[in-house]
Amino acid sequence: MNLPVTLSQVVARHRGALLCMAVISAFGVVPVHAAGTAGSDTQKLAESYAAMCTKAVRIPAAHGGEGDLKGHAKLPDYCKCFADKFLARAMKPSAGAPASMEQTMQEEYGMRQTCRSQLGLPPPPKA
Repeated sequence: MNLPVTLSQVVARHRGALLCMAVISAFGVVPVHAAGTAGSDTQKLAESYAAMCTKAVRIPAAHGGEGDLKGHAKLPDYCKCFADKFLARAMKPSAGAPASMEQTMQEEYGMRQTCRSQLGLPPPPKA
């Protein structure tokens, strides 16, 4: 069994769950789609997601972060793209069983890959 040995590895392996927990603690435990989608609330959520993305440059890309984009001029545009996609997914009402951690990580990787491609950035490494 490969156990994470550093905080960055723990964060990388559980990035999706940690991000969800951060959002829940920042905005309460009400699901995003149930809390209402007033324009200013939605904008605040998107800005929060983009800020979290910007902070992800502290995590090496090989561990699921955006470390390879640190200092890149397109980082703000990339983070806005990712935040918009993340918010759209978060606002979808869930049907059925919640997604597995693996499925969530794959979806987030796909969003990262799409945004990087749209902006001419290198693809994210697989964590």
